[in-house]
Amino acid sequence: MSVIEKNATTSKFGYDMLADKIPGWIAMNDVLEQFPGGEISYKGETIELQVKDYRPLLKEARAKAAKAHMNAALKIINSTTRFTTREEALHHFGKVSRYSNEYQNEIRQESAKIYYDEGLRIYNASTDFSNQLKCGVYFQKANGFIPNYKDNNNLLAELYYNEGVKQASTETLDALVKASKYLTQANHYAPNYKNTSELLKKVHEKGAEISYHAAEAKENEGSFEAEKEAAQFYSEANRWIPGFLDAAEKAKMAEIRARVDVIVVNKNGRCIPPSTLSKDIKSKTRDHIHFPDCQNILKNVDLRYRDNYNLAARKLGHGFILIRMENDPNYKPYYTHPNPKVSTRIYTAYTQRLLKDGKYYDKKISESQYNILKRMDSKGLAKHTGYVKTAVYHTYLFTRKIMETWDIRDPQYPVMIDAVPLLYVFNSTMKRVYFTGDAKAKPPTVKTGTFGQLKSKADLLNEYYRSDFTPRLNENATKVLKVLNNEISYREL
Repeated sequence: MSVIEKNATTSKFGYDMLADKIPGWIAMNDVLEQFPGGEISYKGETIELQVKDYRPLLKEARAKAAKAHMNAALKIINSTTRFTTREEALHHFGKVSRYSNEYQNEIRQESAKIYYDEGLRIYNASTDFSNQLKCGVYFQKANGFIPNYKDNNNLLAELYYNEGVKQASTETLDALVKASKYLTQANHYAPNYKNTSELLKKVHEKGAEISYHAAEAKENEGSFEAEKEAAQFYSEANRWIPGFLDAAEKAKMAEIRARVDVIVVNKNGRCIPPSTLSKDIKSKTRDHIHFPDCQNILKNVDLRYRDNYNLAARKLGHGFILIRMENDPNYKPYYTHPNPKVSTRIYTAYTQRLLKDGKYYDKKISESQYNILKRMDSKGLAKHTGYVKTAVYHTYLFTRKIMETWDIRDPQYPVMIDAVPLLYVFNSTMKRVYFTGDAKAKPPTVKTGTFGQLKSKADLLNEYYRSDFTPRLNENATKVLKVLNNEISYREL
């Protein structure tokens, strides 16, 4: 303890360690004071305790430690204008605050000045906005110590205002967006700065006007992509000035024209859920192709009938593309019962007759054993041969449907886009397996009998009439994609 006390007076920041150690010494002496008589006795020996009150020394140590760091900080600040060097003073200010509250006002003033001076240096060093803007970081730190130190908010407001005016004069959308941002920032730092509110109003009016005209120009291009961009421009006009002309309504209409809703119906004329379509169909269509889930909206609308197109369009809020399956009037279902495909497989087994307990029995042996024993002229050898014949019978019903794709974007005048014939086959299979030859050659794994059942022409026709062909579109995804991606063009309505 005495060494630390001595070093405190000889070292520049020696009182730091003394101020840090004393609280521990005080705690230790508080414990020693609990022993009666100021001594400890153990095994016949007595030790006198040295108890000292370090509280007065703690106050002195902290005060001197704080003063030493305060002097060091001020020396750095007054010796240079270089920010990276002056920043070291902030470390000393941290030490000062740790040991004393006496210098808080001076610390705030000096800390704010360090950051403000650096911010002002950057502000004055360039006329380039992006470079000048870097001063804001330092002004904000200065404001953390003293709000709006030396009215730096006004400097930032002026900086943003000047750049906002510059950008506003360009009158392009990108420039107007920046102008709005910078003028808003100017108002943030200095409310009602100069004529900022009036300028912002003009910028927003100009932005809405330019966006609206850009949207109209895009709509004149006549494509799905242009309509998508038009919707974005109309929405942007409405963001500049909420309720600007009819921008919101036109944005909605452009969004509708920027896409095509494709509805696939089953044999009953009802919409099928998009989830039943294959991943290929849904993921490989162009961006403007959409498959809406309209089962509930069109729940009671039978789209087999043209009279219901208007009703469906009203319920959806717009027209659509319809895909449906129709019978091919030029193709009659064709039934055939070709000859069965017959195959034969030969099985061979080997045995040796042996005597055991006075009785003969046949032991199965391998072909190699049989050949060895045969060369040795062993008795009782036998070779067994059998045949497994399999006959596979088929019946087929060949059918053909027409995949019709209709453009019903104008329900009053539906137009067929394409009609693609799709061939489908219904079939049944029956298999007959039987064994001939030596029964000892038959493997236990071979099952004989009749498996399956052949369907007649009437059975297959009945299956054909009951079947819904819509899910089978997935089997013809390539043909579906060809129609959707190549045959559906933009249509101005």
